[in-house]
Amino acid sequence: MDIQNLILLELTDGSYFKSDKLAEKLGVDHQVVVGGIKSLENYSGIIDCKDVVEVILQLTDEGDEILNSGSHEYRVYCAIPESGIPQSDILKMFPGAKIGISKALSSKWVSLVKNEAGVPYLYRLIPEVKDDVQHLLLDVKESKRLLSDNEKSQLKKRKLVTESKRTSYLVRKGPSFSTNIRSEETDLSSELLSR
Repeated sequence: MDIQNLILLELTDGSYFKSDKLAEKLGVDHQVVVGGIKSLENYSGIIDCKDVVEVILQLTDEGDEILNSGSHEYRVYCAIPESGIPQSDILKMFPGAKIGISKALSSKWVSLVKNEAGVPYLYRLIPEVKDDVQHLLLDVKESKRLLSDNEKSQLKKRKLVTESKRTSYLVRKGPSFSTNIRSEETDLSSELLSR
């Protein structure tokens, strides 16, 4: 069955659909469904179609890494034993440790104190923390909820997500809806043919 007939069949079963959801349901590329919709629009009144523009958040490579391993600040916090640890040891543990230390300090999860020898040591300030950044990234990945503007801004500032726009279509039955597609006949005169 071709895509146009699948679209009409979908409308027969329901009152409307979104093109991206239908593509997902049929297991085809979104552009295939869009092509079918555009073809059906050539037949007057069979379908009614509206553009729907959505802003989509996608994880960057660093965002994916944090989703899998935890935020830099959480990893720093977890690496600090009860007795504390030299800052230099933490900095050697993973690439984002410097950012993690800064974020953990500003969140007041850890403190930085120089010992008698002048070596900077990191100590935990609170007994337990929650990795909110990782949870936000999970929400983005699973499209669980809309993030607040502040949450989006924080993730974008840290370059953990990128924003892109996606256009899909909301398709409904038109006033002349039918599952039989036929071209309208036109009266051709000799004058029209001679042009």
